Amino acid sequence: MWSTFYLYYNIRSDNGHSKHLSTKTIIKVLENTGVLKNTGPQKFVNKETFPWIEICCVNAINGNYSFNNNDSTELCNLISVVASKRNPAELNKYVRLLTQVAEYLNWELSLEEDDDGNEDVILYRP
Repeated sequence: MWSTFYLYYNIRSDNGHSKHLSTKTIIKVLENTGVLKNTGPQKFVNKETFPWIEICCVNAINGNYSFNNNDSTELCNLISVVASKRNPAELNKYVRLLTQVAEYLNWELSLEEDDDGNEDVILYRP
């Protein structure tokens, strides 16, 4: 999905979401970044020192999911991320953070669609 205002990233094992990890493991990784705060069982936002970002850990079926603030699952196969495009100078901060998470989990990081219309742009692959 492309937007004038937002970036949509995914951290996942692969395009088919074929591998699951313990939700507890993913939450610990996100908590250990130092720039995110937990706002629900599987939801994170930025701390004041980091640009706006919102993250949900979900168990997707064929890449699709529905998420309510109090949802929780034992396993996740997708970390869905929405970030602001407001300040282009901050885009590298998002990619560095999300790459760090993807590296730790041994998953890939993708951008759903770039400004040139390219879909599922892989930014990091282990």
